[in-house]
Amino acid sequence: MPLPLVPLPDETPVVEPPRGALTAAIKFYISTTIEVMNQQGRPDSKMIPRRPQSDSPRTGDGHPLVARQNYAPEQIRQAAANFRALSDPERLRLTAFLVSGEACVTDIAEAMGAGLSTVSQRLKVLRSEDVIVSRRAGKHIFYALADKHVTDLVRNALKHASEK
Repeated sequence: MPLPLVPLPDETPVVEPPRGALTAAIKFYISTTIEVMNQQGRPDSKMIPRRPQSDSPRTGDGHPLVARQNYAPEQIRQAAANFRALSDPERLRLTAFLVSGEACVTDIAEAMGAGLSTVSQRLKVLRSEDVIVSRRAGKHIFYALADKHVTDLVRNALKHASEK
């Protein structure tokens, strides 16, 4: 259901939404609409919940203090190994292919336009770092991304790259 447009009074200055993600523009539109509705004293504006002011500690520039996560050295090492395994463009392309679901070596080689031995070597590197998992079905071995975290990591990396 589309949001109803709220007409701005003539004396209300028009402010450009911030540049950046669509989400920021939507948040800006909603906050501006709520502000105008509250200024106009519209009866339905009381139904819009306001975000409560937080009494949490803040930094000198007003940002909330965030508890820092301490990671164990082994977690850091494993994460670095995962990024290293994905750092090769062809291995990343292979994992991007596996985002859509599992596939056997033959299907992967055909889709990638590479030889079976080349694809097998790339799969070996990814499997050694637990980026992918394998499953045997008869004579075929099927490969898939290890879990949702890896899927999200690959999707987010490619999405981030396309935003530049």
